[in-house]
Amino acid sequence: MSAEPLFTEPIYGIRCWHLHDSLCALRGIGKGRSEPWYPDGRWTKARCLTCRHPAPDPRCACGLYAYHPSAAPPSWCGSWGFASLAGLVEARGRVELHRHGFRAAEARPRIFFVPPRLLARPAYRARVERISRRAGADLVEVPLPEHALEWCEREGYCLAPEVVLDLVVGRQMTLFPPRRGDVRG
Repeated sequence: MSAEPLFTEPIYGIRCWHLHDSLCALRGIGKGRSEPWYPDGRWTKARCLTCRHPAPDPRCACGLYAYHPSAAPPSWCGSWGFASLAGLVEARGRVELHRHGFRAAEARPRIFFVPPRLLARPAYRARVERISRRAGADLVEVPLPEHALEWCEREGYCLAPEVVLDLVVGRQMTLFPPRRGDVRG
């Protein structure tokens, strides 16, 4: 990882959180352990929970995870239900870029994607409206997780897949330059 930031502007990704209703808290779902995200719109700062180095670190799995909307696997959201919330995050600072996503030093929710079938239930609607208001994030109704990906692309929240590939491959070439006699195409 170079000392120069890879991005001068925030980078956007998608992810899911567990909902903890008593505190309107968001706890990350997915790889690694996760501390609660700040529920009030402040930037959540990544911390390595196993070592004492700044997060993210290329030699570790620490950082705040998100998928590139243009490269997320079909199962990116798991099951959409009353105990989880999917959304778009804005990330900044040190970023470890990967083919399907990234790990960032800081992130915060910007958009929460919610299916209309769940919003039809008053208790769920009140819960996610309270969480989104507190986080300063908008609610966007989409019927299925793949519609959230399409929304991100349409609204310009995606790095083009070829840009991601170019950055990831270019970075790997810097970290692991070809040896004499290697053929890479």
